[in-house]
Amino acid sequence: MYKSLKQQIQIPTDTVRDPNLTENDFAFILYLKLVTWKCGERYTFEAANQDIKQYTRIADNKTIKKSLKNLYVHNYLLEQIEELKQNKPIRFVLNPEKFDTKNRKEDQKFTQLPAKILYALKDGKLNRKEVRLLYYLGSYINFQNPLRQFCFVSIERMTRELNMSENTIIKHYKLLKKKKLIEIDKHKLDYGYEEDGTLIWSKYNNHYFLRYEKIADL
Repeated sequence: MYKSLKQQIQIPTDTVRDPNLTENDFAFILYLKLVTWKCGERYTFEAANQDIKQYTRIADNKTIKKSLKNLYVHNYLLEQIEELKQNKPIRFVLNPEKFDTKNRKEDQKFTQLPAKILYALKDGKLNRKEVRLLYYLGSYINFQNPLRQFCFVSIERMTRELNMSENTIIKHYKLLKKKKLIEIDKHKLDYGYEEDGTLIWSKYNNHYFLRYEKIADL
């Protein structure tokens, strides 16, 4: 079912889990990756300010400039964008090391989800936090294992890697569950291990499932 969804946006897993990125920054990265693909894998291009606002659902230039500055500071953009003009395209120079998904480094991992998620953001069906969380869950699911199409990341790890509060994460997981895009099963553990082998003790460790058939209908 997952492979049957046609257009995918593939993002390095380190980017998906980068705590330096806000949900606004991540929406920019998805948009820039889509434009890169449409441009034939070119990493220097121009994009209209209005197009950016439509896809990211960020309405004001101040917030856009803040995200662009953060992407430059953390080496996603190689040239800083100083000003935005309504009728003048913005020139982007991306760092290929952050956006190239074809020339993979050894042991480099990627997270791939349907482009419909970005289009759903554009259409107002999802917000930016929901988009980030969907990719985050996807980054911990091993799609090659049909018997374990879920992840069980602790809420503590989520807050560290997403730089979001526990309340924010729980709130938006509830929204995603209400939209039937994820399922959450609770399991009580005496002890267990996180994805990286870290031991965790006596706590609820939810199992998170992505519902690809519903994502396909976005």
